[in-house]
Amino acid sequence: MIARAMSLLAFMYLARVLEAPTFGILGIASSCIAILVPITELGYGIPATRSMAEDPTRFRELWNAALFPKLAAVFLAFAVVAIMASWVDDTRLKTLLLGNALFIPIGAFSLVWAAYALDAHGWIAGERILQAGAYVVGVLLVIRTDADVIYQPLVLVASAAAGQMLLGLLVYRRLQRAHAGGSAGNVPTVSGGFRLILGRMPITFFIHGAVAASGLLLPLKDVAVVVIAARVFLLGMSFTHVPGSVAFSGIVREMSERGPGGLAATHVAMISGLSITGCVAVALLIPAELIRVLAGEGYAHGSTAVALACIALALQIAHLTMFRVAAASGNEERIGRSMLIWSLPAYLILPVTAHLWGVTGVGVSICAAEMIAAAALVRYPGIALFLKECSVWTVPGGVVLAAILALQDTLNLSASASFGAWTVLFLVAAAVMNRFRSATA
Repeated sequence: MIARAMSLLAFMYLARVLEAPTFGILGIASSCIAILVPITELGYGIPATRSMAEDPTRFRELWNAALFPKLAAVFLAFAVVAIMASWVDDTRLKTLLLGNALFIPIGAFSLVWAAYALDAHGWIAGERILQAGAYVVGVLLVIRTDADVIYQPLVLVASAAAGQMLLGLLVYRRLQRAHAGGSAGNVPTVSGGFRLILGRMPITFFIHGAVAASGLLLPLKDVAVVVIAARVFLLGMSFTHVPGSVAFSGIVREMSERGPGGLAATHVAMISGLSITGCVAVALLIPAELIRVLAGEGYAHGSTAVALACIALALQIAHLTMFRVAAASGNEERIGRSMLIWSLPAYLILPVTAHLWGVTGVGVSICAAEMIAAAALVRYPGIALFLKECSVWTVPGGVVLAAILALQDTLNLSASASFGAWTVLFLVAAAVMNRFRSATA
């Protein structure tokens, strides 16, 4: 894992030196795929593969059967995106289009694997490629319609949402056929399918759309690209339910079998993995800054910002260490307390760092708000189902985020403003969705 992270950093640095974002993005994508492969191969993969992991021989057969079409789909997808990018003259749109190519290999991987790993959660595995395709459609709509910059994020998020809904329906119909002879509890209904499509979208879905949209608006496209890379890395980690370390999966899996409290702890553990991405987004630029200083060129973004980023990274490392100790104890309240103690300082610093770097801090502030909401809610078992369903990161969050992105130039939102807006939104949505789920349970 360390080697993969260093490879990712090397690609980013070369992209900066060579001023070739295409090279950097393709390198990031290949690193993310390389990270995903050994994790899933070890049997720590997406929920759909868990039962197969109990039969290593069958698991290996299916993996080998899926390998060639998976790789073929990846290369084909990259070829298509490269051709499409060559038609675009606008540098911002070209960067955005290539950045979204990151989702295509992950989607191809998931779609091929879903064909061999259908169960009650199989639709989650299959959503990626259509989601990625929807982003590409959104980019093309922006190009063809020459949409004003205020509406571009809305077009992207709307197209992604449409793709998500369509894929969810298709996969659920397939699941109905696959489980036609099974028990009633394992046969999804159409109405249940739509409910789960809305309620079980991965945490990263609208954040992907947000980062893609912010790529059009942020002055530092390097930051947007790094955040996209971190999000894709998180995507792989969220499938494993591992907050940054494969060694964690045994603890988290055991905790998930302990009822509502265990479910809360499990998904907070996954959200803890999400917290890493904010630090990655900022800290990956630290070595580049230090290299500039050693070369006598001085800081590009200021010594204060670099120092704050270093402090935030150190706090995050301490947080993960303490979280691991708390998770081993199985005490959900202790887990929540460790998150509050170690996460908040880091996430109060990160928006400041982003602000000093001239970035609105949208992606970093979202991470902060997520962590605050999770830490505030983890002590209450009644909200465990909410954490499991992750509804707060779906439609209401996506709509509000799109609005924030679209209006940030007009309203001149600061990092602290977006930070506060997301914190309030998450807490309110958490309470509303918990009431809804309690009423319909």
